[in-house]
Amino acid sequence: MSEKGDAATILQGLEQAVPDVPGAILRIESTANGRGDVYHMKYRMSEKGLGRYRAKFFPWWFALDDEYKKALKPGEEVSFTDEEAELIERVHELYGFKLTQEHIKWRRDKIASFEPNPEKFWEEYPEDPETCFLQSGHSVFREYLQLLSDVRKRLEGKQPMMERDMHGMHVKFWKMPKSGRAYAMAVDCAEAEKEKSNLHAGILGEIDGRGV
Repeated sequence: MSEKGDAATILQGLEQAVPDVPGAILRIESTANGRGDVYHMKYRMSEKGLGRYRAKFFPWWFALDDEYKKALKPGEEVSFTDEEAELIERVHELYGFKLTQEHIKWRRDKIASFEPNPEKFWEEYPEDPETCFLQSGHSVFREYLQLLSDVRKRLEGKQPMMERDMHGMHVKFWKMPKSGRAYAMAVDCAEAEKEKSNLHAGILGEIDGRGV
């Protein structure tokens, strides 16, 4: 449904064809395709209990026959990254499901198979109802999630006055941040298409308003 440009028109026709009587059911199953389309709006409304639908989210690890695994070689062990360890903990807390090394190995290989657009993994194999809409469509945010997740670690150590990250962006430091202090960030997001616009962000100290 999310891939159809005229999805709203199609859905309107389908809804009129289903009688509004007890026992009549209309199910919509789809992958996410960005925010703002009719599928995204219907899902968000149903989460709030509005309208005639009820939201049901199924992450990839709920697959039948536990198919999303990749066997380990004899003696092989998978060391989890911080992001993977956080995912495992979150899945166990929210769903009572334990992701194994085999699950994570499959996930790594599948993400790599989507290069040069690894963010497509979270569209085809969603992990929660929030990020699946953020990562799909023409989102640029996935490229910066790792940078944002490293902020706490960066606050604990020294940084050069300028560094170049993997996306070719320069980050300039006029004053080193201090651990435990609150900061305000102003962000001008780029468009999804490359070479059309740049992303800019400035971080200001909470007290004096000076750039850091």
